[in-house]
Amino acid sequence: MRRSSLIFALAMLACTTPRDADRRDGSVALIEHCTAQGAGATGFDDDLDGAIDEGCALAVGTPIPLSEVHRTASPLLSPWLSPDKLRLYLVRSDTGEIVVAHRRSRDSRFGAPVLVARWTDVPVVAATLGSDELEVIVSTPTAALARARRASRDDAFGPLEPITLTVAPPHHHPSISRDGRELFFVTGDASGLFVVQRAVRSARGEPFGPAELALVSDGTTNQLTPSLSDDGRTLFVSMNGALASADRLASGTFAAPVLLGVLGIFPHVDVRTRELFFVTQGAQWSPVPSATVWRAPICRDGACAPRTIECEGGAPSPDGQHCYVAIRTPLSWDDARADCEARGAHLVTLASADEAAVAIYLQAGAVQWTGGFDAREDVPECNLSVAPAEGCAFAWVDDEPWLHAPWAIGEPSNTDALAVGAANCAALGADGTIDDRTCDTALPFVCESERAISW
Repeated sequence: MRRSSLIFALAMLACTTPRDADRRDGSVALIEHCTAQGAGATGFDDDLDGAIDEGCALAVGTPIPLSEVHRTASPLLSPWLSPDKLRLYLVRSDTGEIVVAHRRSRDSRFGAPVLVARWTDVPVVAATLGSDELEVIVSTPTAALARARRASRDDAFGPLEPITLTVAPPHHHPSISRDGRELFFVTGDASGLFVVQRAVRSARGEPFGPAELALVSDGTTNQLTPSLSDDGRTLFVSMNGALASADRLASGTFAAPVLLGVLGIFPHVDVRTRELFFVTQGAQWSPVPSATVWRAPICRDGACAPRTIECEGGAPSPDGQHCYVAIRTPLSWDDARADCEARGAHLVTLASADEAAVAIYLQAGAVQWTGGFDAREDVPECNLSVAPAEGCAFAWVDDEPWLHAPWAIGEPSNTDALAVGAANCAALGADGTIDDRTCDTALPFVCESERAISW
């Protein structure tokens, strides 16, 4: 795949660097040990930190889409996790804005992304932040890199300033190390392939020195979206759409990349939480059709242990993040909603036809309430036979984007053939379609709960 045929939206991830010489020397010792032991070698925890750097081979567990950050249909790119593990920065590729999603702890789900930065004259294609989250480096549609600073996380970023590098443009996919000294980015080589370059500066705010190849090119594969692990030992990269890792051999050199068996771009790894974030095309279970952000466990002490979710009395979803419990006692929509909330759940919301099929199966095909309701009664329903367009009245109780709504023919009609009054609540039928019913109608329902997975 040559540069001319590349179809990725140009963007990037955040990164990190070696924290000190001892860490770098430890990485060299680890690689020498693993090389000497050969295939199947076991590593050693040379710094006793319990992180993912003690083994000889990386293993990636089952990825799960971060559906909670996809509150709109906007594709999200460039995931970057803050050093305290509580903020995930992303780039909205349709608007060129930087957004951030918060979580209370490592095992909590992220909230809806909120705006962090927007430059009206320069849309952002990819972004990376320094460890203090006060400097951001971005790539722009003109294939150039720029940076901006802010005084604190509560302040707005200032204007973008161009970054001068010793290699000719294009410059894409920037990634800055945790100490702010190393900059990794993507440019083109003489053969037309994308390769990863590395430039170093003496301190934050200083100009970058001469750029050099960070990874040797094999002459056939594009190297995209580089990202350094937060301990500075491993460079992650996308090789023609497949994630790979390369261990650091010395200050500026890395071993040959090893494929991880995962398709995607924009990898970002935190060794302390053993989390791998990356971007790929939407999953069948995901409510977002493209550029979905994923999270997977990554470890170096053997294969990542499989994780299970307690889903007492119910059925788990295929992605492992949801649990469904069928309540067969008919209730009004308001009472059904209250019943689910008392269980720490909410009325089922439909991200896909597969999710609707789970609810239909649990209720044996009976017409049932969903978490869809007319959120703005002063706005007329759409009266379309397809999912309502942006601005229509119906919404989901959990604020999930209204992207999958298979209305029956002629629905929503704001009428209910079986009852009197406005039809403001959405019911699911055995055929997988929904229609609006009067909310006082008594129907069975399914409660859906969110299950954050810890590793």
